[in-house]
Amino acid sequence: MGSTLTAHAVGGVLWLYTLPTTPAFWTGLIPIVVYERFVYAVGIAISFVALNALFSRVRVPSFVHVDETMPLVARAKQTKLEVG
Repeated sequence: MGSTLTAHAVGGVLWLYTLPTTPAFWTGLIPIVVYERFVYAVGIAISFVALNALFSRVRVPSFVHVDETMPLVARAKQTKLEVG
């Protein structure tokens, strides 16, 4: 999430210094930015859950932390116990 906010801040500053804009233009961007932030946040959340589920099913190095409390991870561990 931090990287998307940083990219957004850098892009905003570059935009301010390179293109002439009006206050009305920036007011018009508010709904677009809200939608953009929502899409990024949903994408990050989905990728977090998906990668945790994937990493719970394969062998990963010790420096990779798998969140054991995620529902898909817990279900995968339960299935492994039932089968094994």
